[in-house]
Amino acid sequence: MITELKLYSFILIALSVLMSVSPFFKKKKVEITDDTSLLINFIIQGTKLVLKRFYRYLCVIFIAFVIMAFSLKVVMNEPAFRVFLCIPALITSMGVGWIGLKVSLSSIKSILSNAHLSINSVMTSANHKSRLILTILMAIMLCDLLFWMIGLEYLITHKNFNVPATFTAEKHIFLATSIAGYVIGTTLHSVFARFNFSIFATSFDSAADLIGFSKYDFPEDDLRNPASVPDLIGDQLKHNYLTFNSFHSMSIGLIVGLSILGSFITLFRETSGSLDLVFFPFFYTTLGLFVTLAINLIVQGIPVIKDSFFWKKVWQQGLSAVVIILITLIFCKKSNWPMELFYSSLLGLLFSCLLYPIVYHFISIRSKAIQFVAKHSKDSVLNTISSGLFLGF
Repeated sequence: MITELKLYSFILIALSVLMSVSPFFKKKKVEITDDTSLLINFIIQGTKLVLKRFYRYLCVIFIAFVIMAFSLKVVMNEPAFRVFLCIPALITSMGVGWIGLKVSLSSIKSILSNAHLSINSVMTSANHKSRLILTILMAIMLCDLLFWMIGLEYLITHKNFNVPATFTAEKHIFLATSIAGYVIGTTLHSVFARFNFSIFATSFDSAADLIGFSKYDFPEDDLRNPASVPDLIGDQLKHNYLTFNSFHSMSIGLIVGLSILGSFITLFRETSGSLDLVFFPFFYTTLGLFVTLAINLIVQGIPVIKDSFFWKKVWQQGLSAVVIILITLIFCKKSNWPMELFYSSLLGLLFSCLLYPIVYHFISIRSKAIQFVAKHSKDSVLNTISSGLFLGF
């Protein structure tokens, strides 16, 4: 049952993936030195070994969890697919982490191959890779969720599951709440990954510091430090794999939560397009992804703002917000959706656009406060911390 809204979602996902891949069509073959390649291979092999151990641990924990969940299912007489959804969620979450980590490790070679070029070339290459990783993760997540929602919709419509056939709103609530099992699977993976990899990463990091400073007087990132490779392995798992999984888990929870909220709205405002309110968060996320990527490509091609980091971001956010607001208004009018969807989108995007220049003014490396600290701080520690917080934000 592919409705118009679901079809638009799949089309936007496909176009987003094509746009993120397009900068790599004409890329030359990456060439780096043999020593660098060997070092990167050590890091790749190390991450594989740690991941293999973690996956064994996770399988044991998850089997125990599924057994417990099925026991509760028997007691509470809930449909089995609600528990079953934890399993594909876990597999998808593991796949997202693994794919993201693989692409990020391969991007090291690309960045190193451009190291002899200007800093702008290096940053452009890094931005292209980061957009590719983000788009791949979002595409996997959204397609997976959409397929499960469409399948559940079919089962609920044809198998009934004790849902009154005449009560459309109750069907929508049952559909949206059923997907909550998916959130549990991806959240479990994210929590256990953070627990395991944080321990590894902290141990590696501490070992690199202690060995380097106490034995050889080397900094932790000096390749002459014997603990540098394990430290880099821990950084990859902590800063990449964990980040991807946390983003995946958070996004799934947000989208499913909004879907459940949309299903409850149909209790009070049941219309011919009420099912669209359940699928609206999926469509809105794919729309945001597509528009952001498209505006990114347009703004980067404008010579006037090409070299200004601040104004580039302002134009990107402003134009993206305007396009998303206009498209949301068109759909609200066309599909007879509640206008509250449009007003909430308008307010949210407006405040998001205002937040960026405010944050940039107060904690960016060009702000007066940070410039003062940098000028009067011998080693600029606070300047580094503040700029790091800003970039992370």
